[in-house]
Amino acid sequence: MAKSDTLSLVDIRAAFRLIGECTELGVDPYVWRVHLFEGLCRLTGAVGAIGLETASTFGKDDLRFLQFVYVGFDEALRRLHRRAVVVRGYETIDAPMIRFAQVHRSLTTRSHEQLITPREWRRSAMFNEYFQPSHIDDRLLTVCKLPDGGGDVPTGEHGVSLYRATGERPFTERDRRLVHLVYEELMPLVGTKLDTCRGRDLRALTPRLRQVLDLLLLGYSDKEIAARCELAQPTAREYITTIYRRYGASSRAHLLALFLRWQGDGPAK
Repeated sequence: MAKSDTLSLVDIRAAFRLIGECTELGVDPYVWRVHLFEGLCRLTGAVGAIGLETASTFGKDDLRFLQFVYVGFDEALRRLHRRAVVVRGYETIDAPMIRFAQVHRSLTTRSHEQLITPREWRRSAMFNEYFQPSHIDDRLLTVCKLPDGGGDVPTGEHGVSLYRATGERPFTERDRRLVHLVYEELMPLVGTKLDTCRGRDLRALTPRLRQVLDLLLLGYSDKEIAARCELAQPTAREYITTIYRRYGASSRAHLLALFLRWQGDGPAK
């Protein structure tokens, strides 16, 4: 192994500093992920990052996306990416991701050169239709399985793709090791100190909770919700409190702001 591929003490300290900062923001899965991806871009020199959370496993037919988080990319690239992975499906055009899904276990970090040859990559639909027009090229992929949520909370995965601009140096083994270290240390914190979107998947709600949530988002008062749901007011307030607790909201305005943001970044409808 080349000396430049090993992690220095400075690298390790920077990794743990970033993890500590994320835990301070951990009650909001969007906020801590943005901070994480911005930090990983700084540590690796990446031009941007696209992170996601799924409610199922890569390589499975029922792959569902709960949240996308974009750092360093404009809306035009976001639309291209969503079209690639949601509308068309990565398994139809993204050869590196197909290879990645084949080797992925609980935590996997791979660079493009570990998954596909340069010739294959330049001839792929993903490169020609999405990467090249967006002036990005090399990519470093990391995906980790989320801890079992238990009960009606779906299992899933959390991952990030870091990108280099066209013409920049490829990601190095040092970059791969550094990102892998961050995720290795983050994994035990996800679901405890670092919140996820899995419990916020609307399909995990009971019909009654979904009804109350819909009325809250439409601006109905506690009294109106109780009447429409044919509940006693104390019972209605218990449902409302459960929803606030489940989504980490402190008020109706906070709850609405959270849902507007999640809908803008691709959670399950």
